[in-house]
Amino acid sequence: MNLDKDQALEEFFKNFKKTLNITCLFSKDHPSFVKAVGDFKNTIDAALIFLSPLKIGVTPDSFLVQTKYFSAGLLYGELAKMLHLRRVKTLEIKPGVSVEELVVFFHQISMHPKEIMAGGGMSNILSKAKATHILTEELDYSQLLKGSGTEYKDIWVYLLQEAVEKDDSAKADALADNFDKIVQHFRIKDLLENEKLKENIHRFIVYLKDKGKDKFLQCAKEMASVILKEKEILQEADIEKIRIFFKDLSEADFADILSQDLLSDEGFDHLSFGLFSKILDEEKHKNVAVQTAKNLREKPLGDNRRLTKNIQKLFSTSGSSAVSRVYQNTLSSFLGNIAFGNLIAFDRELTHINYDSVLLNLFNEEKNQERLITILEKITVELDRLVRKRDLGYLKSLLESIDKKRLQDSSTADLFDGLENLIYNLLEDVICEQESAEDFQYFIDTMQKSTLGLDSYLGKIFNENKVNANRLKLFLKFFPAELPIFYQNLEKKNQDIEFLIRVIESLSAVSHPQAMDILKHIYSFANNFIKIEVLQAMQKFSRYDEEFLFSILQNADITLKKEALLILSKEEKSRQKALEKLFAIKSPWGTKNSFIMENILVVEENGLKEAKDYLVTIAKKHFFWNRDIRKEALRVLKKWAT
Repeated sequence: MNLDKDQALEEFFKNFKKTLNITCLFSKDHPSFVKAVGDFKNTIDAALIFLSPLKIGVTPDSFLVQTKYFSAGLLYGELAKMLHLRRVKTLEIKPGVSVEELVVFFHQISMHPKEIMAGGGMSNILSKAKATHILTEELDYSQLLKGSGTEYKDIWVYLLQEAVEKDDSAKADALADNFDKIVQHFRIKDLLENEKLKENIHRFIVYLKDKGKDKFLQCAKEMASVILKEKEILQEADIEKIRIFFKDLSEADFADILSQDLLSDEGFDHLSFGLFSKILDEEKHKNVAVQTAKNLREKPLGDNRRLTKNIQKLFSTSGSSAVSRVYQNTLSSFLGNIAFGNLIAFDRELTHINYDSVLLNLFNEEKNQERLITILEKITVELDRLVRKRDLGYLKSLLESIDKKRLQDSSTADLFDGLENLIYNLLEDVICEQESAEDFQYFIDTMQKSTLGLDSYLGKIFNENKVNANRLKLFLKFFPAELPIFYQNLEKKNQDIEFLIRVIESLSAVSHPQAMDILKHIYSFANNFIKIEVLQAMQKFSRYDEEFLFSILQNADITLKKEALLILSKEEKSRQKALEKLFAIKSPWGTKNSFIMENILVVEENGLKEAKDYLVTIAKKHFFWNRDIRKEALRVLKKWAT
């Protein structure tokens, strides 16, 4: 069939993606890898008839060839993002490109971005391998740093390492200028558990200190701000792990962080200061307090109510009282006529805490219905503040007290319905906005109905793209009968890869039977890239749908079979049943040998040596049309025997 230029390019991109799917599975010496690359060379040759050389520009979601953009549909977006993550700005293929050069290219481009960077980038790798007919131009740092999402984490970690090791001041400056964008994608958990990340961020900050005070302090403060605002860690062992980020800061630097960032931050509270106090050695606090006071003299406190309020919060901190007094004594003059000696006892925040505790105790002890109503009215007034403050411990205690009251006297049960509904009404929207369910699981389990309504959930998920495990958990809990509407909206978003991936990742953390049904529905209309994401999410489930997975083994392509088999291999019974379905295939005159060949490759890639008996049987098949599968079975058996 004769193709025109546009058709030849469309075939090029389609087969490029197909070849990547196969080469990602196998080693570069594997027959399937080499065959896929050889087939793709024919597609390249067809495109080179019209464009010699074939030069392709890469954006985060499209390709540019001459003056035409290739961006419609999932194919181009997936490919472009994959190359963009590997810092490929342009790809050029010249006439005369060999299969050997293409093998090098696909072997390297299939690797993780950080491995490619460790090799000096695709351009350097191809040059060393003498693949002279394939050229790539790399994205510069500013272009790469525009990317967002979890997939960029490893790239940033490597860039920090590379800038230090190569003593590249220009790249270090670019990274420092974008440091706020970099660190906002990391959580405290990342810093505690990922030694490589922690080491490279610390080395980068130290490197900046030797090069220039301004950049160093800027990045150190941004690092401090991220850690201190998150407040997820107060254990002594964790404090020791994060001190590494602060050990190169002077007392003046700490004073800058406290005066310019923490005390000016709307989210400053006793947890922020408690963590700040633990990070800094106690003997240094006096000098930091003095320097902080000096810094604050330059701030017009009369016009800065937030700063005034945050200074007051220092006096009700739950941190060390000795440390707290150091700052009280030094900063008291900034609040004019307020008597700080009395402020500790009458601090508004502390007063609220005491008042809430008194109300809860009165509620627990009171049996008189009239007085109970009065207490409930007082508690109701405080609820909005308690939810905004995220005092989840108090709210949980209050709900537990309501349950106990109902059990003690059923005649007063109706009294508590309004209060309970109001608590859940205020909490539901808060819970839906949170990524983690850890702190809210009690409330998710005990909520009986939604106060937000179906339209709110659908609007947030599909119009605002606000998807997380909590929102999906509550949707499935409150609206299980509305799944058909959910499916309709999902199908409308079938072109939005990032949205679908976010839904899939969130569902993998949802312990609800219908989470599996949603994943299967996404699989039904998605492309192979998303289907693989679905199957990988299913691997996190303790239960799985055998019938669904067996249908994939019998009908899907090799990449999907591999993922399905990984799930089925978790249990002995399903693993043996899967192997039987893969190899109990009747193939008269070799009509089904291509499927058998694929299945041999799948069990090889998954390392399922339990398939040995089946391969022995295949290796003994007679007749010339079985020659290829005999050879493949013998090759794998020989590999497993070594």
